[in-house]
Amino acid sequence: MVRAETMAKKMAGLSLQALSRIKKAVNEGAEKPFDTAIDLEVDLFGDIFSTDNVR
Repeated sequence: MVRAETMAKKMAGLSLQALSRIKKAVNEGAEKPFDTAIDLEVDLFGDIFSTDNVR
């Protein structure tokens, strides 16, 4: 439980854009073959750097 709370606190500090892409990667990637899921994750990761919230 402590580990989950630690992860939740860390995620709470992320931008909404990053969180939405994380959710999409997990939800959609779980249903795809591994190679396709990795490609999706790479694309979503790249999308984050096109937002105004890049630190």
